[in-house]
Amino acid sequence: MSMSGFEITDNDVAAVTRWLKIFHPEDANLDFARGMLVNIKLGYRHVGWDDPDQLEDYYGDYKNRSDDQNGKTSDE
Repeated sequence: MSMSGFEITDNDVAAVTRWLKIFHPEDANLDFARGMLVNIKLGYRHVGWDDPDQLEDYYGDYKNRSDDQNGKTSDE
């Protein structure tokens, strides 16, 4: 996916995957991590990487959108 001025690297995806393995192992895969990074870039211009609580909020937003796209409900 092309986004001007933003290139997702393998290191970026690996870092998010490591975070997911700790906090959300059910979604700890490369595709989810890459999608989360794209979502962060598109939806939020400034991420407080030094604030884990903020990253948790981004995870929740992306997870809800991902589930909705895959036909899951928030109650599942």
